[in-house]
Order: sequence, then structure tokens, then C-alpha cells
Amino acid sequence: MVVTLDSDELLCDPGFGFSTLRAIRLVDGTEDDDAGRTLRVSEVPEGPGRSWALHRRGQNGWELAHTHDELPASPADVAH
Repeated sequence: MVVTLDSDELLCDPGFGFSTLRAIRLVDGTEDDDAGRTLRVSEVPEGPGRSWALHRRGQNGWELAHTHDELPASPADVAH
């Protein structure tokens, strides 16, 4: 989830297990180290709108945790 606070966009825990424990600035290249867990946000230059990737530093380098985009969603997109 992206929230805006004092004009800063922040990525908050999207609920994907071992992910963000605190908000991280949604700016390309931002890194956050929380108790030895290092995360990095990267803008993905594909398609319309903005897309983002959240990586976590693992034993073998950066691992993709998840991606999301800022495209509008309709009720049909989330129906189950």
C-alpha cells in the first residue's frame, strides 16, 4: 500500500510475509536497513503509469520480494 505523508510517498507493508516492517520512501534506489534486514525500492520503467519493485538483500545478493503498479483498479480486477 502506498500512503502520502507530508508530501512523501511511502510504501507500507503490503502483507507479503517477510516484507516491510516499517514504511519506506517510494523513491527509486531508496534502501532501508532495519535490524539487519535491508530492503531496496526500484522504479520499473515499463508500461503506463509507475511500477515498483521491492528487493531484499539475501545471502546471494538482491532478491525480488514483490512488484506493484499504480494503475487504477476496477471492481472486476479484485472480484473473487
